[in-house]
Amino acid sequence: MTALLGWTLAAGVACAAMSSAFSRVMGNHCVGKHIREQGPRSHLMKEGTPTMGGVVVLLVWGGSLAALSWMGRGSPSCWIVYVASVLFGAIGLFDDLLSQRRHERVAPGSGMRPWQKIALGTIAWAVMIGLFPNLLRTEFIVPFASMVVQIPRWLTFPLTWLVFTGATNSMNLTDGLDGLATGIAAISMIGLVVSLPDSTSATSIVLLIGVLIGFLWSNSYPSRLFMGDVGSFALGGTLAVLAIDNGLVLFLPFFAAVPLLESLSVIAQVGLFRTTGLRLFRMAPLHHHFEETASPHRSFLVPAITLAEPRITMRFWIVHALFVFLGVLAVR
Repeated sequence: MTALLGWTLAAGVACAAMSSAFSRVMGNHCVGKHIREQGPRSHLMKEGTPTMGGVVVLLVWGGSLAALSWMGRGSPSCWIVYVASVLFGAIGLFDDLLSQRRHERVAPGSGMRPWQKIALGTIAWAVMIGLFPNLLRTEFIVPFASMVVQIPRWLTFPLTWLVFTGATNSMNLTDGLDGLATGIAAISMIGLVVSLPDSTSATSIVLLIGVLIGFLWSNSYPSRLFMGDVGSFALGGTLAVLAIDNGLVLFLPFFAAVPLLESLSVIAQVGLFRTTGLRLFRMAPLHHHFEETASPHRSFLVPAITLAEPRITMRFWIVHALFVFLGVLAVR
Protein backbone atom coordinates (compact mmCIF):
# COMPACT_ATOMS: atom_id res chain seq x y z
CA MET A 1 0.00 0.00 0.00
CA THR A 2 2.85 2.40 0.80
CA ALA A 3 4.38 1.78 -2.62
CA LEU A 4 1.03 2.39 -4.31
CA LEU A 5 0.52 5.67 -2.48
CA GLY A 6 4.03 6.72 -3.44
CA TRP A 7 3.34 5.97 -7.10
CA THR A 8 0.03 7.83 -6.85
CA LEU A 9 1.77 10.92 -5.50
CA ALA A 10 4.42 10.67 -8.23
CA ALA A 11 1.70 10.28 -10.89
CA GLY A 12 -0.09 13.38 -9.60
CA VAL A 13 3.09 15.47 -9.68
CA ALA A 14 3.97 14.16 -13.15
CA CYS A 15 0.49 14.97 -14.45
CA ALA A 16 0.66 18.51 -13.03
CA ALA A 17 4.04 19.11 -14.69
CA MET A 18 3.06 17.53 -18.01
CA SER A 19 -0.25 19.40 -18.08
CA SER A 20 1.54 22.73 -17.75
CA ALA A 21 3.99 21.80 -20.51
CA PHE A 22 1.21 20.46 -22.73
CA SER A 23 -0.76 23.68 -22.26
CA ARG A 24 2.19 25.76 -23.44
CA VAL A 25 2.77 23.52 -26.47
CA MET A 26 -0.88 23.59 -27.52
CA GLY A 27 -1.00 27.34 -26.99
CA ASN A 28 2.08 27.87 -29.14
CA HIS A 29 0.44 25.86 -31.93
CA CYS A 30 -2.86 27.75 -31.55
CA VAL A 31 -4.82 24.62 -30.68
CA GLY A 32 -7.56 26.00 -28.47
CA LYS A 33 -11.22 25.72 -27.58
CA HIS A 34 -13.82 27.48 -29.71
CA ILE A 35 -16.55 29.10 -27.60
CA ARG A 36 -20.15 29.54 -28.75
CA GLU A 37 -21.35 33.13 -28.70
CA GLN A 38 -24.79 32.00 -27.46
CA GLY A 39 -23.31 30.53 -24.28
CA PRO A 40 -22.59 32.13 -20.89
CA ARG A 41 -21.02 35.59 -21.16
CA SER A 42 -18.12 34.70 -18.88
CA HIS A 43 -17.06 31.91 -21.24
CA LEU A 44 -16.35 34.23 -24.15
CA MET A 45 -12.97 35.14 -22.64
CA LYS A 46 -12.02 31.44 -22.73
CA GLU A 47 -11.76 31.45 -26.51
CA GLY A 48 -8.49 29.83 -27.54
CA THR A 49 -7.74 28.13 -24.20
CA PRO A 50 -5.62 25.02 -24.94
CA THR A 51 -7.65 21.83 -24.98
CA MET A 52 -7.30 18.01 -25.29
CA GLY A 53 -5.66 17.78 -21.87
CA GLY A 54 -7.26 14.37 -21.46
CA VAL A 55 -4.36 13.04 -23.54
CA VAL A 56 -2.03 13.89 -20.64
CA VAL A 57 -4.31 12.13 -18.16
CA LEU A 58 -4.33 8.95 -20.24
CA LEU A 59 -0.57 9.03 -20.86
CA VAL A 60 0.40 9.53 -17.22
CA TRP A 61 -2.16 7.03 -15.98
CA GLY A 62 -1.09 4.41 -18.53
CA GLY A 63 2.60 5.00 -17.79
CA SER A 64 1.98 4.57 -14.06
CA LEU A 65 0.07 1.32 -14.60
CA ALA A 66 2.83 0.02 -16.88
CA ALA A 67 5.50 0.86 -14.30
CA LEU A 68 3.61 -0.95 -11.54
CA SER A 69 2.99 -3.95 -13.77
CA TRP A 70 6.70 -4.09 -14.67
CA MET A 71 7.50 -4.11 -10.96
CA GLY A 72 5.03 -6.94 -10.42
CA ARG A 73 2.66 -4.83 -8.31
CA GLY A 74 -0.13 -4.49 -10.83
CA SER A 75 -2.78 -6.98 -11.93
CA PRO A 76 -4.04 -7.79 -15.44
CA SER A 77 -7.56 -6.73 -14.46
CA CYS A 78 -6.32 -3.15 -13.94
CA TRP A 79 -5.94 -2.89 -17.69
CA ILE A 80 -9.63 -3.56 -18.31
CA VAL A 81 -10.41 -0.12 -16.93
CA TYR A 82 -7.61 1.52 -18.89
CA VAL A 83 -8.60 -0.11 -22.18
CA ALA A 84 -12.14 1.23 -21.79
CA SER A 85 -10.74 4.70 -21.11
CA VAL A 86 -8.53 4.62 -24.20
CA LEU A 87 -11.26 3.31 -26.49
CA PHE A 88 -13.79 5.94 -25.52
CA GLY A 89 -11.09 8.59 -25.18
CA ALA A 90 -10.20 7.96 -28.82
CA ILE A 91 -13.76 8.88 -29.77
CA GLY A 92 -13.44 12.11 -27.83
CA LEU A 93 -10.06 12.83 -29.39
CA PHE A 94 -11.53 12.44 -32.87
CA ASP A 95 -14.30 14.86 -31.93
CA ASP A 96 -11.73 17.34 -30.54
CA LEU A 97 -9.73 17.19 -33.75
CA LEU A 98 -12.84 17.76 -35.85
CA SER A 99 -13.74 20.78 -33.73
CA GLN A 100 -10.43 22.41 -34.70
CA ARG A 101 -11.45 22.67 -38.34
CA ARG A 102 -11.58 26.20 -39.71
CA HIS A 103 -12.90 25.45 -43.18
CA GLU A 104 -15.29 28.08 -44.47
CA ARG A 105 -18.09 25.50 -44.73
CA VAL A 106 -17.61 24.28 -41.19
CA ALA A 107 -18.53 26.33 -38.14
CA PRO A 108 -15.56 26.65 -35.78
CA GLY A 109 -15.93 24.39 -32.79
CA SER A 110 -18.32 21.97 -34.50
CA GLY A 111 -17.39 18.33 -34.04
CA MET A 112 -19.35 15.14 -34.44
CA ARG A 113 -23.10 14.98 -34.29
CA PRO A 114 -24.66 13.19 -31.30
CA TRP A 115 -25.68 10.19 -33.38
CA GLN A 116 -22.11 9.84 -34.66
CA LYS A 117 -20.77 9.79 -31.10
CA ILE A 118 -23.31 7.14 -30.16
CA ALA A 119 -22.44 5.07 -33.24
CA LEU A 120 -18.71 5.15 -32.48
CA GLY A 121 -19.48 4.48 -28.82
CA THR A 122 -21.42 1.40 -29.88
CA ILE A 123 -18.35 0.15 -31.76
CA ALA A 124 -16.18 0.78 -28.69
CA TRP A 125 -18.73 -1.07 -26.53
CA ALA A 126 -18.67 -4.03 -28.93
CA VAL A 127 -14.87 -4.12 -28.79
CA MET A 128 -14.96 -4.11 -24.98
CA ILE A 129 -17.46 -6.98 -24.92
CA GLY A 130 -15.34 -8.90 -27.43
CA LEU A 131 -12.14 -8.40 -25.42
CA PHE A 132 -13.70 -8.88 -21.99
CA PRO A 133 -16.83 -11.08 -22.26
CA ASN A 134 -17.00 -11.27 -18.45
CA LEU A 135 -18.45 -7.75 -18.54
CA LEU A 136 -21.73 -9.39 -19.58
CA ARG A 137 -22.49 -10.25 -15.99
CA THR A 138 -26.01 -11.09 -14.90
CA GLU A 139 -25.75 -10.35 -11.17
CA PHE A 140 -25.91 -6.86 -9.68
CA ILE A 141 -25.88 -5.63 -6.09
CA VAL A 142 -29.01 -3.88 -4.80
CA PRO A 143 -28.38 -0.58 -2.94
CA PHE A 144 -29.04 -0.58 0.82
CA ALA A 145 -29.83 -4.30 0.77
CA SER A 146 -27.77 -7.42 1.35
CA MET A 147 -29.01 -9.03 -1.81
CA VAL A 148 -28.12 -9.52 -5.44
CA VAL A 149 -30.54 -9.30 -8.34
CA GLN A 150 -30.06 -11.53 -11.37
CA ILE A 151 -31.16 -10.53 -14.87
CA PRO A 152 -31.60 -12.63 -18.03
CA ARG A 153 -28.46 -13.13 -20.10
CA TRP A 154 -29.92 -11.44 -23.16
CA LEU A 155 -30.64 -8.28 -21.16
CA THR A 156 -26.95 -7.75 -20.35
CA PHE A 157 -26.25 -6.58 -23.91
CA PRO A 158 -28.61 -3.56 -23.97
CA LEU A 159 -27.87 -2.85 -20.30
CA THR A 160 -24.08 -2.60 -20.74
CA TRP A 161 -24.55 -0.58 -23.92
CA LEU A 162 -26.84 1.83 -22.10
CA VAL A 163 -24.38 2.22 -19.21
CA PHE A 164 -21.42 2.93 -21.50
CA THR A 165 -23.40 5.29 -23.73
CA GLY A 166 -25.02 7.12 -20.83
CA ALA A 167 -21.87 7.47 -18.74
CA THR A 168 -19.66 8.77 -21.56
CA ASN A 169 -22.17 11.29 -22.89
CA SER A 170 -23.17 12.43 -19.40
CA MET A 171 -19.56 13.07 -18.41
CA ASN A 172 -19.12 14.94 -21.69
CA LEU A 173 -22.04 17.22 -20.80
CA THR A 174 -20.60 17.76 -17.31
CA ASP A 175 -17.34 19.09 -18.74
CA GLY A 176 -18.58 22.65 -19.13
CA LEU A 177 -16.92 24.56 -16.27
CA ASP A 178 -13.28 24.81 -15.27
CA GLY A 179 -12.39 21.73 -13.21
CA LEU A 180 -15.99 20.53 -12.87
CA ALA A 181 -15.76 17.16 -14.65
CA THR A 182 -12.25 16.49 -13.31
CA GLY A 183 -13.35 17.03 -9.71
CA ILE A 184 -16.58 15.07 -10.20
CA ALA A 185 -14.64 12.11 -11.61
CA ALA A 186 -12.07 12.24 -8.78
CA ILE A 187 -14.84 12.25 -6.15
CA SER A 188 -16.53 9.30 -7.85
CA MET A 189 -13.27 7.35 -7.94
CA ILE A 190 -12.62 8.05 -4.25
CA GLY A 191 -16.07 6.71 -3.42
CA LEU A 192 -15.52 3.60 -5.55
CA VAL A 193 -12.13 2.77 -4.06
CA VAL A 194 -13.58 3.15 -0.55
CA SER A 195 -16.49 0.90 -1.50
CA LEU A 196 -14.31 -1.66 -3.26
CA PRO A 197 -11.03 -1.85 -1.30
CA ASP A 198 -10.51 -5.49 -2.29
CA SER A 199 -11.41 -5.04 -5.95
CA THR A 200 -8.82 -6.08 -8.53
CA SER A 201 -9.31 -2.63 -10.10
CA ALA A 202 -8.45 -0.76 -6.87
CA THR A 203 -4.85 -0.10 -7.94
CA SER A 204 -5.99 1.43 -11.21
CA ILE A 205 -8.58 3.62 -9.44
CA VAL A 206 -6.12 4.93 -6.84
CA LEU A 207 -3.62 5.89 -9.54
CA LEU A 208 -6.32 7.67 -11.52
CA ILE A 209 -7.31 9.71 -8.45
CA GLY A 210 -3.73 10.98 -8.15
CA VAL A 211 -3.58 11.77 -11.86
CA LEU A 212 -6.87 13.70 -11.77
CA ILE A 213 -5.78 15.74 -8.75
CA GLY A 214 -2.57 16.57 -10.57
CA PHE A 215 -4.52 17.59 -13.66
CA LEU A 216 -6.55 20.05 -11.58
CA TRP A 217 -3.32 22.05 -11.23
CA SER A 218 -3.90 23.33 -14.76
CA ASN A 219 -7.62 22.61 -15.12
CA SER A 220 -8.97 24.48 -12.07
CA TYR A 221 -10.38 28.00 -12.43
CA PRO A 222 -9.15 29.90 -14.34
CA SER A 223 -8.31 26.91 -16.48
CA ARG A 224 -5.11 26.96 -18.50
CA LEU A 225 -5.94 23.59 -20.07
CA PHE A 226 -9.29 21.99 -20.85
CA MET A 227 -9.52 18.19 -20.76
CA GLY A 228 -11.57 18.19 -23.97
CA ASP A 229 -13.83 15.40 -25.18
CA VAL A 230 -10.89 13.02 -25.08
CA GLY A 231 -10.82 13.40 -21.31
CA SER A 232 -14.55 13.45 -20.60
CA PHE A 233 -15.27 10.43 -22.80
CA ALA A 234 -12.36 8.53 -21.25
CA LEU A 235 -13.59 9.25 -17.72
CA GLY A 236 -17.13 8.26 -18.66
CA GLY A 237 -15.84 4.96 -20.04
CA THR A 238 -13.87 4.43 -16.83
CA LEU A 239 -16.92 4.99 -14.64
CA ALA A 240 -19.04 2.69 -16.80
CA VAL A 241 -16.63 -0.24 -16.81
CA LEU A 242 -16.05 0.02 -13.05
CA ALA A 243 -19.80 -0.05 -12.39
CA ILE A 244 -20.38 -2.99 -14.70
CA ASP A 245 -17.35 -5.05 -13.72
CA ASN A 246 -18.10 -4.74 -10.00
CA GLY A 247 -21.86 -5.23 -10.23
CA LEU A 248 -22.61 -1.64 -9.21
CA VAL A 249 -24.80 -0.57 -12.13
CA LEU A 250 -27.71 0.15 -9.76
CA PHE A 251 -25.41 2.48 -7.80
CA LEU A 252 -24.74 4.85 -10.71
CA PRO A 253 -27.42 7.33 -9.49
CA PHE A 254 -25.07 7.82 -6.51
CA PHE A 255 -21.59 7.57 -8.05
CA ALA A 256 -22.60 9.43 -11.23
CA ALA A 257 -25.15 11.76 -9.62
CA VAL A 258 -24.12 15.09 -11.15
CA PRO A 259 -23.47 13.69 -14.67
CA LEU A 260 -26.88 12.03 -14.49
CA LEU A 261 -28.52 15.31 -13.45
CA GLU A 262 -26.72 17.11 -16.29
CA SER A 263 -28.08 14.63 -18.83
CA LEU A 264 -31.60 14.75 -17.43
CA SER A 265 -31.53 18.55 -17.57
CA VAL A 266 -30.71 18.45 -21.29
CA ILE A 267 -33.39 15.82 -21.98
CA ALA A 268 -35.99 17.82 -20.04
CA GLN A 269 -34.99 21.12 -21.69
CA VAL A 270 -35.14 19.74 -25.22
CA GLY A 271 -38.28 17.69 -24.62
CA LEU A 272 -40.24 20.56 -23.07
CA PHE A 273 -39.16 23.06 -25.72
CA ARG A 274 -40.11 20.77 -28.61
CA THR A 275 -43.53 20.00 -27.14
CA THR A 276 -44.54 23.36 -25.66
CA GLY A 277 -42.00 25.94 -26.85
CA LEU A 278 -41.11 26.72 -23.22
CA ARG A 279 -37.69 26.50 -21.59
CA LEU A 280 -37.25 24.77 -18.25
CA PHE A 281 -33.79 26.21 -17.52
CA ARG A 282 -31.98 29.38 -18.44
CA MET A 283 -29.61 27.16 -20.40
CA ALA A 284 -28.79 23.46 -20.38
CA PRO A 285 -26.84 21.49 -19.17
CA LEU A 286 -27.77 22.30 -15.59
CA HIS A 287 -24.54 24.05 -14.56
CA HIS A 288 -25.18 26.76 -17.20
CA HIS A 289 -28.55 27.50 -15.57
CA PHE A 290 -26.66 29.43 -12.86
CA GLU A 291 -24.55 31.53 -15.26
CA GLU A 292 -25.39 34.75 -17.06
CA THR A 293 -26.01 33.77 -20.67
CA ALA A 294 -25.54 35.73 -23.87
CA SER A 295 -28.69 34.11 -25.29
CA PRO A 296 -31.59 36.49 -26.01
CA HIS A 297 -34.06 34.00 -24.50
CA ARG A 298 -34.90 35.17 -20.99
CA SER A 299 -38.06 33.18 -20.23
CA PHE A 300 -37.60 29.93 -18.30
CA LEU A 301 -39.60 28.06 -15.66
CA VAL A 302 -37.05 27.12 -12.98
CA PRO A 303 -35.90 30.11 -10.88
CA ALA A 304 -32.17 30.74 -10.96
CA ILE A 305 -29.59 32.88 -9.25
CA THR A 306 -26.44 34.00 -11.02
CA LEU A 307 -23.26 32.68 -9.41
CA ALA A 308 -19.57 33.00 -10.17
CA GLU A 309 -18.15 29.99 -12.00
CA PRO A 310 -15.87 28.78 -9.16
CA ARG A 311 -18.82 28.87 -6.74
CA ILE A 312 -20.97 26.79 -9.12
CA THR A 313 -18.18 24.25 -9.51
CA MET A 314 -17.60 23.98 -5.78
CA ARG A 315 -21.29 23.55 -5.00
CA PHE A 316 -21.67 20.87 -7.66
CA TRP A 317 -18.65 19.09 -6.13
CA ILE A 318 -20.30 19.26 -2.69
CA VAL A 319 -23.62 17.91 -3.96
CA HIS A 320 -21.86 15.13 -5.81
CA ALA A 321 -19.76 14.25 -2.76
CA LEU A 322 -22.94 13.88 -0.69
CA PHE A 323 -24.44 11.50 -3.26
CA VAL A 324 -21.20 9.51 -3.44
CA PHE A 325 -21.18 9.26 0.36
CA LEU A 326 -24.69 7.82 0.19
CA GLY A 327 -23.45 5.42 -2.46
CA VAL A 328 -20.66 4.22 -0.16
CA LEU A 329 -23.22 3.64 2.62
CA ALA A 330 -25.48 1.83 0.15
CA VAL A 331 -22.67 -0.58 -0.80
CA ARG A 332 -21.84 -1.37 2.79
